[in-house]
Amino acid sequence: MKPERHEHPVIRVATYNIHKGVQGLGPARRLEIHNLGHAVEQLDADIVCLQEV
Repeated sequence: MKPERHEHPVIRVATYNIHKGVQGLGPARRLEIHNLGHAVEQLDADIVCLQEV
């Protein structure tokens, strides 16, 4: 007789360092908020922890 198999829900957790939403230094510095939003969305995680917000 096979033992019962219990299904457990899977929760996907991701961490993402957004580096304050800015890329570059000095005059070449630009905001990357929209790109960061797309990147986080692609992670397809249930919980996302953002660093350097």
